[in-house]
Amino acid sequence: MVSRGRNVPTVQTIYRLMFEPHRKKVYLSFPMSHVMDLPDTLAEIERFKATVNDHFTTFGPRDVDEYVST
Repeated sequence: MVSRGRNVPTVQTIYRLMFEPHRKKVYLSFPMSHVMDLPDTLAEIERFKATVNDHFTTFGPRDVDEYVST
């Protein structure tokens, strides 16, 4: 199961899982709740994730959307 990604697109992740199975998979584990109000820290996390994503199929806490009722 892969999150559909309302705010973080997961199309590349799904593509890699289906068509690039040789690519190693990694979960980027980092705290989220206490950095949400720290834009510099969030930017650093995004730069790190982009760099790692060049080489691996990545999953991370921001990939999972919270349930939103309509």
